[in-house]
Amino acid sequence: MKRNRLYILAAASFFNVLCLMACAQEHTTNEKKLSIANAILNTTVLLNNQDAIIPLKSLEKKNIASVSLSFAYSNVFDSLANKYDNITSFSADSYKDSVNLNDLEDDLKYFNTVLISIDDQNVSKAKYINFINSISKNKQVIISFFGNGPGLKSFDQLQSPMIWTAQNNADAAAIVPQYIFGVLLR
Repeated sequence: MKRNRLYILAAASFFNVLCLMACAQEHTTNEKKLSIANAILNTTVLLNNQDAIIPLKSLEKKNIASVSLSFAYSNVFDSLANKYDNITSFSADSYKDSVNLNDLEDDLKYFNTVLISIDDQNVSKAKYINFINSISKNKQVIISFFGNGPGLKSFDQLQSPMIWTAQNNADAAAIVPQYIFGVLLR
């Protein structure tokens, strides 16, 4: 009888130790994720927001589209943006055969707010910059720029608000929409 109790106690202790080890591993992973998110947030810069467009307000009056200009992490960006409002996603890659992006611009005619995600590898494409300049003339545009700072000069003439982060990865793509919708403020 004592021997059975000893086995039961040993087995219960073993499972408790395993559970505690698993919790410690999860805690370490969560701490690492939090550290990465804080690093991205601390190096994210908001530009051209004199009119306080960001964070977005009065969402019930907005019909929002998200346009990826060949941004590799657009699925992550759009997924997070959809948590805060109904967002319709478009990708410039669907309009590859077009010399310019007039067809994409036509598809955006029913939207009054356009979130544009672009990275430093695509910011030098004249087709994309011309599209951004054209669409920003008659719509509220918010640029999310991911990558190296020298690409910012492509937007010198633009008056639209822009969020820039030097990080070009899925973690940054998950943080920036939260910043746009005011979930994360600095």
